[in-house]
Amino acid sequence: MRLAAPNRDYTTEPYIGLMDIFSDYGAKDSFEENERILERILPNERQFLGANTPPGTVLLSLSQVYWDHAKFDQAQGRSQDARKNFEKADALIARNVNVLRPVNPQQAMVQISRQAEVRASLGRYDEAEALFAEVLVYLRGNWNQSRNLLSTLSELGWIRILRGSYSAAERDLREACGHLEVGSEPRYNCDGLLGASLVGQKEYADAESHLLSAYAGLVAVEKDDRLRNGTYHRLVTARFFAPDVATWVVRMYEEWGKPEEAAKWNIKLQADKTIAALSH
Repeated sequence: MRLAAPNRDYTTEPYIGLMDIFSDYGAKDSFEENERILERILPNERQFLGANTPPGTVLLSLSQVYWDHAKFDQAQGRSQDARKNFEKADALIARNVNVLRPVNPQQAMVQISRQAEVRASLGRYDEAEALFAEVLVYLRGNWNQSRNLLSTLSELGWIRILRGSYSAAERDLREACGHLEVGSEPRYNCDGLLGASLVGQKEYADAESHLLSAYAGLVAVEKDDRLRNGTYHRLVTARFFAPDVATWVVRMYEEWGKPEEAAKWNIKLQADKTIAALSH
């Protein structure tokens, strides 16, 4: 981590903006340092950041650091450490929601969406579904939130698939897919999720077209991103990589009584997993 002023006492000196405290993070040895700095600033954020600092600024940043730390631990196979950091992020986001509800309902809904994602990562799917449903009610009542509405519908569909509520997931995902741009990554992601919801209902013929379209699209997107960036950076709202879609294709063909197709797709799935492991 690159500190703007390494010799500064962050607990006593007034500060000007979080971006002056640290410019980036991502390596394992810098998560803890960022967490320590923000924890020290949190009780007196306006002293450090100025009287006009929006409510919840440090809570937002600190929760994001813990969330990213949790995802890093998860990717490294440290499931217990990941869970602890997800729980810390969840508690901080809950505090931020309480701060924002009275003064900025729109930003409160953004934080509730984040909280739903974290709770899903903790396996608390019922709570995540209820939170996304709350956000959806707010968005439907605000005509200028159409973009967020579509992403929230996709998120809610994803959670309902995890819960096995396939019919409800299909309803949400058909609405979202119907308004997302054809040929875009969000649309491929939505089509993959829609296909999964249909497999869950044994509607294999309908599921096949959505899953195969999503797979082809995501393979192209991920390949292009790797060529440009050396890796694939999934969108915040994306829930499926190509291997995720392939997993559902294999399941679909197995349940549909097409073992040869399932075997062929299982080979693709293993190859996709290898590529994904090498590029993340």
